[in-house]
Formats: sequence, C-alpha cells, structure tokens
Amino acid sequence: MRAIMLILSLLLISCKDSSIIKNNGKKNKDDILNIEGHTFFKVTETDSGKVLLKPCDASIEKYKFYKDTLYHNLGQEYDLIKRISFIKNEGTYIFKGYNFNTKKNEVIQIKKNNSEEYYLEINNQTFIDSLFINKIVLTKEPCIDGDKETNDISEETINFEKDIVSAKSWSNDCKLDESYVYFSVVGGQFVFRQRFSINTKIKKIGNNEFHVLFDNSYMKRPYPDNMENYQDFSATEPIGKMKKKGNAIEFIWYGFYNTKSKKRIHLENPFTKKIETEPIALTKCDD
Repeated sequence: MRAIMLILSLLLISCKDSSIIKNNGKKNKDDILNIEGHTFFKVTETDSGKVLLKPCDASIEKYKFYKDTLYHNLGQEYDLIKRISFIKNEGTYIFKGYNFNTKKNEVIQIKKNNSEEYYLEINNQTFIDSLFINKIVLTKEPCIDGDKETNDISEETINFEKDIVSAKSWSNDCKLDESYVYFSVVGGQFVFRQRFSINTKIKKIGNNEFHVLFDNSYMKRPYPDNMENYQDFSATEPIGKMKKKGNAIEFIWYGFYNTKSKKRIHLENPFTKKIETEPIALTKCDD
C-alpha cells in the first residue's frame, strides 16, 4: 500500500510540474518584441512636440535590428554590434553584444513606449520606427557657411560590413594545417599558425573599401621578425586594404611602416608569402 501511495504521489507531482512548464512555455503577447528588420530614428523633444532633427553635419541617429547584428548610426560614425544575448528582465529588453568598432562588449536597454507602440526607449532615449516617421515632423538644422550637409550611410555599405563580420575568419586557403593564415574580423586579428598573431583595426576609406591598420597598443609573444619594438610601427599608416567583391574580399598587403626608419618591412603578402601589388581573393572559412 505504501508503494502504491508513493507512486501516486510522484505521478501527481509530475503532472503538476509539467503543467507549470507548459504554462511557463506560453509566450505572452506583451513579452514579444518584433523589431528584426526594423529601423528606429532618434526623436528630439521640442516645445512644439516630438520632431526628427537632422543635424547639418551629421545623420539622424538610428538603430537597425538584424537577426544577429545591431547597426547603430551615431550620426558621423557607426557601430556594428554582434548579438551575444537578447533577454527580457522586468519589462526591459537587454541586448548584449560585441562592438566591432570599440572591440568591447556592450549592453543596450530597450523598453516599449507606454503611449505609442511605434516608439521605443533605447538607453533612455526615444526612437521611432521608420514605418511611422510620417507621424512626426522632420526638421533640418540650418547649416553655417562652409558646412556641408551629410548624407546617410547607404544600405549597401551596411550590408557589406554586416557580411564581413558574419564570418569568423577569411583566408585564401582554408585548409587547417601549420601554414594556415587567416584574418579574423572578430577582434581584428591576423593569425599566422605556429608563428604569431597581430591585432588590427578597420578604417572605412570609401564605398565598400577599408584600410587595415596595425594596433600597436599591445602585441603578445612571439613577435614577428624585427618587430620586438612593435610600438615603433605606425598605427595610422595602413598595412593593407580590403574591398568586397561578390562573396569574396579583395585584399592588398602593404607591410608595416616603421615611424623611425620611415620604411616598411614584411612586404610579403602573409597569405601568399610573395611581394604583390595586385589584390588576392579571401573567402569565408567557416561556411
């Protein structure tokens, strides 16, 4: 009898637990934030109400939410942030991601607006969904003589950079052996297997074109030949250039510029070990 009672008790507990899991598994409509693919523009509060204020020398600040990436246009520069997690905590949606510009993890807090569904509070500032910008007035800040009005960054450029950071690494030959050399946009590293690695930064120079800069703030051992004093090498003179072409990156290598000798060293392209003036093609190695 005791055995029967024990089994019945366990069955009741099991049924109770499963019902809790089932109920907790249901998503409340208020818990869902459907913002993937949406763009939100910063709203400025004025005496006459909410407006979109277009600065003379910058774009209107905006966020665009992709599936696993957040694009943040700050007006004169922009960040791409790779999503790490996206959770809700007591009415606040918390987006955690890796910022490819600052090379740091970043936390962005998002709240629904209590009055209108097309507004969002992002880091305590009001933004409006681009689908509803006709509901408020666009105001342009007057330009001072000599200032030029800036245009927004093209969707093509955003998609290009999003595609660049979507891959963990790029190389001309994705074989995993001791000679494997690859460029990782995540963290901006050139990795020479069994030899050394260097940190880099990416600087936009044109439409779909970027300079690769040597980050001389820190370098772990072993150092490349003749680079023990790595801080003598320029962080502003490019060591290479890349341009997106189809599903590949066209890459040109320049070498490291020594600020004391005013000369470049390591002129051989790290991928081909040859001195080249023409670009080579890099492809994704983690498809």
